[in-house]
Amino acid sequence: MSATTITVQFSNGPRTVDAIKLRELVDTGRVTGASRVASLDGGATWVSVDQALAAAAGATTAPSAVSATSVPAESIPDSVLGESWATGADPGDAPYSDGWERTPTRVVAGFLELCRAKLTSSFFLAGHGRAMTLGNVFILIAALIGIVVACVNAGKAESFRVFLQGIILPVILLLAQYAANRATGAGERILAATRCSVRARAVLDIFALITLVAGIGAFAAGIALTVDTEHHRGVIDGIVIMVLSWHAAALCFAPGLTTTRVDHTVSAWKEAVGVFGFLGKSALRMAPVVFGYVTVLFTWHLFWGTKHIVQKDAPAADIQNIANGNLGILVLLALTPFFAFMAFAMWYHLLALVESVFHIERQAAPKAQA
Repeated sequence: MSATTITVQFSNGPRTVDAIKLRELVDTGRVTGASRVASLDGGATWVSVDQALAAAAGATTAPSAVSATSVPAESIPDSVLGESWATGADPGDAPYSDGWERTPTRVVAGFLELCRAKLTSSFFLAGHGRAMTLGNVFILIAALIGIVVACVNAGKAESFRVFLQGIILPVILLLAQYAANRATGAGERILAATRCSVRARAVLDIFALITLVAGIGAFAAGIALTVDTEHHRGVIDGIVIMVLSWHAAALCFAPGLTTTRVDHTVSAWKEAVGVFGFLGKSALRMAPVVFGYVTVLFTWHLFWGTKHIVQKDAPAADIQNIANGNLGILVLLALTPFFAFMAFAMWYHLLALVESVFHIERQAAPKAQA
């Protein structure tokens, strides 16, 4: 990224920040890139911070202008934007020892640092947008395949009723696409308004490590399955799971994407709320990504399965069962952002309830002692 300066609108006025520093502020959760406005031309035109950073990095797509007062902006002290902001960065946990026995730890730390450099907030946002586009396109393709299968089956059975029964799931799938798009927008808005803090990056790095190892394991298992069965499905499934693990790890490396802030002053209770809140917000943030990439996967399975069984001249009922199985999964995938939104609302309601009980007991303790 170049050393371009970007003007960012805060509630205490516009501030000029170096693009590299602004990217670090976004990645560490100090600035919310999706819900704050910035300008590359000193205030003449305003865009989102994410768009400004992408333009500063040399993106070819022109950012769309927004109003400087269209989004809320919390007050950020000048010390955060100046050189002294880095003093609040996570220095890492002090090692218990620094001898040769920590060699495996250093290897893992180096692996995480390499992944942190690659799996940035820009990587996640680009993948998020790509996933939503692919999900919407392949939902239409899957619905079209379902209608074609219904037509083929109706011709085999010489019954219009078979056609009507066959197009039920494709129609439901198109309705579910609406829910996916509306729930994704609602999820992004509620995330922007729901903030939490963790005391250190250690737990986030551990989450990232677990996610990345799980993705690599799924990919390896997919290769083994493909070698054993001589069928491509295993390796394709493994690739999709590994790509999803990259996006989940990016959320851990860039907690600002989930409006999670690294703050060394939070209490143990706030840390607990922050960790569980981060998990809930990460699930909500990942729902559109899962919808998009897995929709592509199961649309491919739908096409391949129906094509294979049609070529065998199977009975109409068998063809319809194959199609209905994949279409049913695609309907659930399209509803994933909505389910994630509802689960997130209930999850945070539970956290708020537990926090209120804890607060009441904490206030009652000094009174009881008096």
